[in-house]
Amino acid sequence: MRVRCEHSFIYGRAGARLHNAPRRLPGLWVRVALLLAASLPSLARGPIGGRDADYQMAITQAHKRYLPDSSGKIPETVPRVAKVSPQLYGVVLVRVDGKVWEAGDTRVPFILSGVAAPFATALLAGQGVTPPRNSLGPEGSLVTLALVTPQQDADAKWRAVLANLGAFAGRDLFLDDSVYRSAKTAAAPVLEMARRLAADGKLTDDAAATADLYVKQGAVTLTAYDLAVMAATIANDGKNPLSGRAVVKPEVSQALQALIGSEGLQKTGMATVAGKAGGVIAVVPGRFGLAVYSPPLDAAGNSVRGQRAVKYLSQALMVGFSVN
Repeated sequence: MRVRCEHSFIYGRAGARLHNAPRRLPGLWVRVALLLAASLPSLARGPIGGRDADYQMAITQAHKRYLPDSSGKIPETVPRVAKVSPQLYGVVLVRVDGKVWEAGDTRVPFILSGVAAPFATALLAGQGVTPPRNSLGPEGSLVTLALVTPQQDADAKWRAVLANLGAFAGRDLFLDDSVYRSAKTAAAPVLEMARRLAADGKLTDDAAATADLYVKQGAVTLTAYDLAVMAATIANDGKNPLSGRAVVKPEVSQALQALIGSEGLQKTGMATVAGKAGGVIAVVPGRFGLAVYSPPLDAAGNSVRGQRAVKYLSQALMVGFSVN
């Protein structure tokens, strides 16, 4: 069954730089990422800890505390984005043992936007190809999607991307065709970026097809609950805590944890990725995955409530992070 959403904004984190072109050395990528993970205090692994009641209290308070916050704006780049209610706000935490705590609008559909990037990175690494260093940014995301196999087969590549997202979520996810069409009207910068990367020899597949795939993956519809399950799968070393399915190998998931910690949204107290549709994920390795949905964004294009809720929960749950 297809679920509809009333908005779209597909672009990832602004200002990312394209580093070295990716090479087919997955073992090296994993080793470097794991060394990085060991150096980041925000990725320290540890026991689940805490009583169930403490988790629910923290989630409830994170929702109650920031619900009145009316700061931030909903972007108008895509025609349908202005229809989203700024009051929408949901917080979900999924622990690696499969327990779930949630508050607010956690079952309201929205689109992945830039939060799709880490899952495409996981797909590529799972295929045995080294992702680009900044695969969470727009340029790196395009390079990543171009590298996904099969090459030169846009339909098959799209099926692989969508199936991977569904495996992380533990259920089939769908493209909202109307949102996708609306998003394409604002996607000229994505195509321009893809063509520039191709001209520089950094894309391994067709530029137009890669740009279209970028728009498509950003327009996949899901809920904050789904997104929290996906984040928890990363935290659980690649095993979906609800379905029990091993989506990627532990070493790939652990390298992804390190990548999010180093290249994701900073100063939230957790390894965090945000998208411009208002979705935010945070990963605490070996403990839990967290998702927040709140569409009003700050000047940098990240959810205002989302960042504040993640930072609050990093303190309330005492996960051992340094919060500035």
